[in-house]
Amino acid sequence: MAKVKLTAGRIANFQCDEGKAQTFLWCDEVPGLAVRATQGSTRKRYIFESKVKQQTMRITIGDVSVWNITAAQSEARRLQVLIDNGNDPVK
Repeated sequence: MAKVKLTAGRIANFQCDEGKAQTFLWCDEVPGLAVRATQGSTRKRYIFESKVKQQTMRITIGDVSVWNITAAQSEARRLQVLIDNGNDPVK
């Protein structure tokens, strides 16, 4: 799970690995933030993944065509603060 600096170019060139249902491009600046590409789709989405009460949860932040990198990073940080304060951001 290599992490990279998310840039518009990296996201534009990112695609799902052959033979996999989904592939993630993990952000090296904000823990838990990634871009997800799925097989058979040209759409890519920002996701946030973290543990809540020992359970891994994944939240879709939004489509990369709607959210810019800075906004997605801010939203991932906001979600982590909720978790750090003992709240489940899904509920």
